[in-house]
Amino acid sequence: MSNPAPTYDQFIAGYPVFASLPEAMVTNQINDSAQMQDSGSWGQFYALAVSLDAAHNLVLDAMETGGVTAAFQAAIGQMTSATGPGVSASFSGPRQGQKGYAESFYSSTSYGKKFLMLQNRVINCVGGTGDLGPGYNVDDGLDMPLLP
Repeated sequence: MSNPAPTYDQFIAGYPVFASLPEAMVTNQINDSAQMQDSGSWGQFYALAVSLDAAHNLVLDAMETGGVTAAFQAAIGQMTSATGPGVSASFSGPRQGQKGYAESFYSSTSYGKKFLMLQNRVINCVGGTGDLGPGYNVDDGLDMPLLP
């Protein structure tokens, strides 16, 4: 069974805050996100993963058009300290390695954080815990409980 990416209408129904953006821009981001995610790996969560990734990237795009400072802040990490008159600022940079960079990248928006939580749930479930216990169903051969 193939898991389709969300359509523009489905995406906007779930994330109406993006309805004010040009439809072509949103559709292009959905398509880009769909190409970056593997439907087989995400299983039943594919459409949600694509939607969260698209929403995250649309927010970053809006930050870029809103000003270089906001986009730069998202790119370099969270400010961890600042000092007075001589001006000094410290930022937490991305953790090392591909996973660390991805976590830093996705942690810059609320949609990205939700994407990471979903990813961690799927990875932990796919890793397998053996018996999931009563009340859980497994979909697409993955050791992953279905959401109610």
